[in-house]
Amino acid sequence: MPRKPSEFTRPKPYRDASLFVIACEGARTEIDYFQGVRDLIHSPRLKIEILERPASSVGDSSARHVLNYLLERKKTIGTKDGDQFWMVIDRDPQSLKIAMLTDVFTQADQAGCKIALSNPCFEIWLILHFENPEDWIEERRQELLDNKNGFLKSLFGTRWGGNSTAFSICWPETQTAMLHSGKLHNPSDRWPQSLGTDVHRLMLELNATFEQK
Repeated sequence: MPRKPSEFTRPKPYRDASLFVIACEGARTEIDYFQGVRDLIHSPRLKIEILERPASSVGDSSARHVLNYLLERKKTIGTKDGDQFWMVIDRDPQSLKIAMLTDVFTQADQAGCKIALSNPCFEIWLILHFENPEDWIEERRQELLDNKNGFLKSLFGTRWGGNSTAFSICWPETQTAMLHSGKLHNPSDRWPQSLGTDVHRLMLELNATFEQK
């Protein structure tokens, strides 16, 4: 059976608490990272809930499946002004074809959910904490985009200590990562068409909401 999500309540006198629900495609790295964000950004008026992949879905990490369990959670808890529901997914051209990606984005838009997509994978967001894309020559960009044999995961693990400690390693350079990610971002694109990530958009929303609280 799927793991039962934690119950979200708005304790008195904080009935105006905002909620961010983040559904991650990855089994561990993204979850560990955003759990670190949740534990650091602590406010009774801001609740961050990380959805882990249900046990029944082992082996099925498709974007459509991630959207489905995010929508199930959204329906369960209801929403109020200020709440945000996010998917964190990778652009895997082997399994995530353009037609499916378009369909997922359309369904998410209609349901009031947002998507932080990384191309080719979440580790590009982690690497942008330490590398400026303006320093990459074309061959380097292509190597990162191709991500052969899990190159980005291996690179991050080798150079910066490993994905299991990604949050503690990266957090001090979050502002740098958002600046670097913005350099790769094309606002006219629905999702990153080439090397890049939209995780900075999620982090900007989290920071803005936290500062308002």
